[in-house]
Amino acid sequence: MSLLVALYLLLVIALPLALSLGVSCRTLPEGDACPLCRAETIRIRARYLDWASALLPRIALQRRWCLTCGWEGVCKVRATEPAASEPPPTPVGPRPAPPPVRQHEEAVELRKLEVDGRAWRVLVECWYEAGRWHGRLLFAAPSGQLWPDPARSFTGLSRRDVLDQVLALPDGLLACRLREAISD
Repeated sequence: MSLLVALYLLLVIALPLALSLGVSCRTLPEGDACPLCRAETIRIRARYLDWASALLPRIALQRRWCLTCGWEGVCKVRATEPAASEPPPTPVGPRPAPPPVRQHEEAVELRKLEVDGRAWRVLVECWYEAGRWHGRLLFAAPSGQLWPDPARSFTGLSRRDVLDQVLALPDGLLACRLREAISD
């Protein structure tokens, strides 16, 4: 009897779930270009997609956002791209360090902010340059238009330091910076 119950659960629940996940994964757009306008997109961090990508051998699922048309969704990207981890180690020894190169640029959505009755998304763009991590705020309008923060960028020894500095900003200060950015 328990074998019949297990077989029933497998056929009624597990098999349709596995088939729908497989079909859904195949229908996702490929690459990092916007599927609507083919413009450049920015990666938005989504931990659940990192976990799902660990199960897939050749592809990585990424949540992406188009700067041009405002499209937001999940894309399949080849898994050969570098993982979102710490920067490469600096050379040790008498050799001079290579010239500073801006590496590892990505935007992370922090929170939503209500200003003057409109819902804005607050993002932070992080990059590694000249031995330090840098970051700047980006405000995304409901229409999808992107407004960079005119104030100074954040710096830290690690990407986590930069994110902690930005997360410590209160909503009132973020609203002031947003108003300053859109008034320029």
